[in-house]
Amino acid sequence: MAYRVSFHQILLMALVPVLLLSCSHSSVEGPEADTDAVIGFSTISQELDSRSTGSILISDLNVVGSEIAVYGFHGSEQDFSGEIPVFETEGAKCVCYKSDGQGKSKWDYDYIGSDAASSGVDKVKWIRSDRYRFRAFYPYSLMSEVNNTSSAKVLQMRYSLMEHDSDLMVAYATRCPAEDHESVGPVELKFMHALSALKFIIKKENTNETESVKEFYLTGLHQFGGLYYFASDASNLKGDQTIMWIPGKADEDTFVHHWDSGDDATKYRKIEANGVSVYDDTGDKGGFVFAIPMNGEYEGKKWVDPLPSIYAHFKTDKGGSVLHTAKLPDIRWEPGKKYIYTITVKHATVSVEVKIKPWTEVEASAEIKL
Repeated sequence: MAYRVSFHQILLMALVPVLLLSCSHSSVEGPEADTDAVIGFSTISQELDSRSTGSILISDLNVVGSEIAVYGFHGSEQDFSGEIPVFETEGAKCVCYKSDGQGKSKWDYDYIGSDAASSGVDKVKWIRSDRYRFRAFYPYSLMSEVNNTSSAKVLQMRYSLMEHDSDLMVAYATRCPAEDHESVGPVELKFMHALSALKFIIKKENTNETESVKEFYLTGLHQFGGLYYFASDASNLKGDQTIMWIPGKADEDTFVHHWDSGDDATKYRKIEANGVSVYDDTGDKGGFVFAIPMNGEYEGKKWVDPLPSIYAHFKTDKGGSVLHTAKLPDIRWEPGKKYIYTITVKHATVSVEVKIKPWTEVEASAEIKL
């Protein structure tokens, strides 16, 4: 796809200050470990979701087969700006939740650095006096979309609603074993949602009327975008991190998150008194689909300005081929927030209301021994 390269080039040109910080990597080797303690992690995650006809809400990362990507730098610099790779290179390490074959599971990976053979240990050991920083994302399967300048400094990647069906989460942590009370204990990675989530509920003004939804889709969305995840203040690498998106061009013609019953009446969604969720919310599904956030800005200017005109389109069994269309309120979607839209059918018109909620953080008490 030719536009993928040009899209990244545009992003690289636009965010020169951020990229200058991310591209000046050092290849200096660090001192040998002064402890037998291996680096480990614990994770806290927001609920994970998958896309298509309804999100599966997962409250625990500790699922056999789960994979995260972890970048790591360390060094003696007091401001945590050291650039010695924690792993074999400054690239991401795939860390997988595996079964040990004895009824237990753990986060694990294979370290093949030059010091692994001599030490007889296939994990990275702490250097107590050094300062470490780790940047991570879930799932590792999106690695093919990551820009090769990404590191523990900044994560840059592309995400497409039309190509990907997985949630995207990011995390960042720092550690100085000699000073922090956690010492050489697990590094806690707090994963945060990088995407926005949408839910659509259709109601009828006259609840005595029986009607069902048979097709639903959205138009006007940004189908893909570029994610930048970096330190909010370049002079404070222990501080807050920014999740910023630069969306691609909004598309008014392509159907996004298209649900279609195929005129199979058994698949219609009946509009109950309290409304019906368009996307499946039964069992462990929450009825959410993903969207590219629109919070990106550069030198005080919003990248998305004005906001795109986004429409919800749907058909019902009573309406036959009649297409109902509702314009969504102009809202600048932000990372890590749920937007719950209620569309009310009022005879020949429709109205839309929206509620905004943060995703709830849930603990996933994993220890990843590195």
